[in-house]
This record gives sequence, structure tokens and C-alpha cells, in this order.
Amino acid sequence: MGTKLSWQVGERHIEGMALDILQKFLTARLFDVGGDDTRVVKLREAAADLTDVIKAAPHRVAIFTMVAIDGQIGPDDPLIVEVTGILEKRWQSYAGAFVDASLPTVARAIILQALASAMASDAVAAAVTLTARNMLPHIGAQSDRNLWIDLIQEADRRLDTRAQREWALPHAAAASDVALTLDSVPALAPPTLSRDWLSKQLQAASGPSNAQGEALKAPNPHWPNEGSPWSHQFAPAAASATAAAVDAVIKALAEKVDEQAGAKALAATVSKYVSEVAATLTQTAAGIERRTSLLWWKEALFSPSTGLSYRDLAPPVAAALAALDASAQTQAFAPRMAEAFVRETVRSIGEEIMLRAQPISQLCSVVIQASDDVRTTLREGYAQVHTEAGRIPLAGVLAGELDASVLSARLGLDGSVAISPADFGVWLFRDLQAAAATPAGTKRKRQSRPQ
Repeated sequence: MGTKLSWQVGERHIEGMALDILQKFLTARLFDVGGDDTRVVKLREAAADLTDVIKAAPHRVAIFTMVAIDGQIGPDDPLIVEVTGILEKRWQSYAGAFVDASLPTVARAIILQALASAMASDAVAAAVTLTARNMLPHIGAQSDRNLWIDLIQEADRRLDTRAQREWALPHAAAASDVALTLDSVPALAPPTLSRDWLSKQLQAASGPSNAQGEALKAPNPHWPNEGSPWSHQFAPAAASATAAAVDAVIKALAEKVDEQAGAKALAATVSKYVSEVAATLTQTAAGIERRTSLLWWKEALFSPSTGLSYRDLAPPVAAALAALDASAQTQAFAPRMAEAFVRETVRSIGEEIMLRAQPISQLCSVVIQASDDVRTTLREGYAQVHTEAGRIPLAGVLAGELDASVLSARLGLDGSVAISPADFGVWLFRDLQAAAATPAGTKRKRQSRPQ
């Protein structure tokens, strides 16, 4: 497994999984910096700059991943040119330090380093791992395959944990999962009563004047030596004064409790707890709904996007449509088992024919020639996959118009490579999941013809 490292680039402190990728490329002698450590610093600075580019445009992650994987990528690929341009800003004489044949390898190392740093984001990690699982078996460079395996395994564990949480069943998620934490009640300063005030009130209840002979407000008109007339006046007056004193203390205490930690604080805490419990249960309900919907879908073998049975369509078209329909139901972050579920669904459409390998160019051509309604649905659904000059995902190729002359250049894979319609469906599902995890700012309704 990769190692958790950290290093300084200018004023930026960067840490993450497998950040020693550049060093591993050097150790494997995939390119040479002539023993000059300052050159390694320049490469790391360029990788940090590219990380910023990726974070600002995560919808390009799948394309960067495809280029980084391809050990046969040429120096004229648009992304290779872009990366060497970034390197040139940090190291103007870089071209003289490497033989021409090694420049694509240097650029790939920078890309892989940048992707590793950006994979702290679940969205970036998902797009990288999904794309890599599609491309590595076909065009992955043997020299850096272990680096990719380390990177993907670590990200897969994290992403699957997230997906399992979002797809949790009731027994796996309950209100008890959310902690109720009550803030401690702050110490209250006990309220005190004015003794002067109470003394004056009791003096007034005791007689017409005080010890100084001063008349009192609303006094008892009798003195104690007058017997029962005095007592009849004293009792209610003293009781009224005492009750007023007690009421004042209770009122002050209640206001302090309410202000500092009483009803308001408790209400806020309970409200937050209830909201978190509701969110957990809502997430669980959504997971159940997704699971149920997928089971119905698999058993029916019916496309909700077109209103057609998959068995009424050509196998490659059915696979492409099933991938689109499955992605719409699972959303961006699905457990790894979702891929197996999609494959088994496509296989069940027609087990023998769906497992029969065909050239990928042939599979794509059949999809392009689908009926107008189905083709429109596929083009609009697959338009979420980002495309640009150079390499693009297979789903992006299908979103445009395909001919044999562009497939190899755009996908980086020879059209004669054979896969089954079932694997074709899983490949497209991964592309769509990667696009859903890293959507572009504006989705396009139509795709132009790839050049």
C-alpha cells in the first residue's frame, strides 16, 4: 500500500495518499533527472499546479486519468502538451533535461502525482478509480501498474464505506447512531433579595411609623399593644411583603435559567438531534428505495427511459441503455457490487449473446445505428460525459457520431479489442458514474461530432 506522506511546495503544504509517485517513477528509472534534486522540486511544483487545475475543473478527471494510464501516449496529445506547458512555467529549460521519448512519461508522472493529491475529494477519487478500472486492463503501462493498484485500492475502501452508509438498510442505521449531546448547564449566580426593601415592608406591617418616628407607606394603623386590631392588620401585610419577596427571587432565577441554558438551549439541542435522526432515516429510506427500484428493474428488464424491453433491442444497444438507466437509479456513489449487478442484469437479457465477445468498434457502431428515439435518449443521457480535444471516455464517444477512424484516437484503444456486451454495459456504467461524481458546470444536450 502507498504511504501517507506530506511535503512543502512553495507556501503550500500538501499531503495525501501515495504522494511519493514522482520519486517512484525515478526509482524505477522511468525517466532521469541526472541526480539533481532541484529538478525534482520543479516537477513537484508543476504537479501541485496541476492539482489546482484539477480541483478547479473536476469534470476533466476522467480524461486526465486516461492519459496518465496510457504508456503509449504521444507527445502531441493535447493533455500532454498542457501538462508540459505547466511544467515550463516552473522550469523553462525542462526540454533539455529529458530525451524527447521520455517527455510523455514525465508528463504522466506529473498527472498521476496531481491526481493522487486531488483524490482527497471523494468525487475525484470516484472518477479516477472508475476510469482506471476501465482502462488499466487494456492500455495500462506495466511499469507503473502497481502505483495505480495502490491508489485505487485505498480510494475504493473509502468510497465503498461512503456508499455502504448511503445505501444502508434499516438494521444498519438507526436513531441511536446519532449522539444526543446536551451542553452542560452553566453555573447560575443565585439572585438575592433587597433586605432594606423587605425590612421597610415589615416595618409598615408592624405599625404606623419606624424607630425614627417617620411615617411609613401604607402602614398598619395599630401598634402591637392594641391587641387583635393590630394582628388583623399585621398578618396580611407581612404575608404580602413576604410573597412579593419570594416571587421576585423566583422570577429572577427563572429568567436566568431560560437565558443561559434552560428551555432555549435544550430546545436547540433537541431540534438538532431530531434533524440528524431524520436525515439518517431519510438516507436509509432512499437507500431502500434505490435497492427496491433496482430489483424491480432487473426482474422486468424494462427501460424506464425509453419504455422498451431490453430484449427487443440489439444486444449492444440494450447494454448501453441498461448502463444509462442503472446510473440514473444508483446516483454517483454506489457500492462496488452495483457494477456486478449491472453486469448480471445485462447478462440476463440473453445469456449466450451477452457474453459473446465482439470488437469494441462493432459494439459502438451498432449503438450509433440505433433507432432515432433510442439514439436520442442515449445521446442526451451520455452528453453528461465531458469531452474535449484528445482522449475522451467511451461514453463520450457514443454521445457523438462515431466512425472507425476516430475510435482509436479518441479512446486510445484499438477498435479490434473484443469485449462482451455485458462488459460493454459495465464499462459505460462506470463512465456515467464518473461523470455523475464530477459534473461539468453546464450539461450539454447535444454532442458535436468527435474530430
